[in-house]
Amino acid sequence: MADKMTIPALQQMKRDGKKSIGVVAWDYQIARIADRAGVDFVSVGDSVGVNLWGRSEVSDVTMDEMLICCKAVRAGVERALVSCDMPYGPAQEGIPAAITAACLLVEEGGADMIKVDAAAEFPGVVTALAHAGIPVFAQFGLTPQTAIKYGIPYSAQNSPAAQATAEAAEKLETVVSKKSGLLGVSELSNDMRDLREAIAAGNRKARLAVEKFTWTIARWIGSYVAELDGLDMLVFTGGIGENDSASRAEICAGLGALGIELDEKRNNIRGAAAISAENSRVTVKVIPPLEDLMIVNHVLRLLGE
Repeated sequence: MADKMTIPALQQMKRDGKKSIGVVAWDYQIARIADRAGVDFVSVGDSVGVNLWGRSEVSDVTMDEMLICCKAVRAGVERALVSCDMPYGPAQEGIPAAITAACLLVEEGGADMIKVDAAAEFPGVVTALAHAGIPVFAQFGLTPQTAIKYGIPYSAQNSPAAQATAEAAEKLETVVSKKSGLLGVSELSNDMRDLREAIAAGNRKARLAVEKFTWTIARWIGSYVAELDGLDMLVFTGGIGENDSASRAEICAGLGALGIELDEKRNNIRGAAAISAENSRVTVKVIPPLEDLMIVNHVLRLLGE
């Protein structure tokens, strides 16, 4: 059997222009057959409500029914990713209900990712799930759930619907990639310099945005240390990592248990430097990115091809 499929591997297939193969399954036997056939992901669709549970509409399927089918599919799959639809209801109720439902499908159902219907209508839900560490399979355009909302047959897809799908995808991409994070929380800017000035002026939302930013990075460092079973060196780079000494200090403040200690004077610099304290078990460095060198290397590689 081929290596177990992962979300990064699926993303790499898209970047490489390779087509991925997915099938819908609602039970152990079909999931097992599909997995052994080598599909890349198996989707537990909410259409199970109509086709298995005998519901009138896909929106009538319950959370319990989706959970039962997700468990059955998970039991039959070893290699492929398992995607499970969030049934109609949790996303419409709001972010807390959506996170609760997604956690249930992941923890008890065994899903690797959660599919959200009409994702462009719920950008806050998609963003919250991603921030909670739950992979999201975002579906756009006319879906079974949105077709019911507009009172039209799901099969009535035409060119305007296709245009709406493209617009919905662009809208969600803008929200998640450009209007979330530091900007989304602070409602001010995604530039750390602006946020530091705002914090000094007493802006509470700017402080919250920066605190969440540094806390999230510290959490990921701790997770990677656990996964790697240790850490020899921690490197700060990029715009914020290279230039914002306060962020470096705030990130490392809660990592003393991992052997990470900063030297306050050494940290108060810009540019390449070792900034860890003498008693730090982990070396901490600032290494500026060499974008120009990376560009040259990419050009040389392309010319060589």
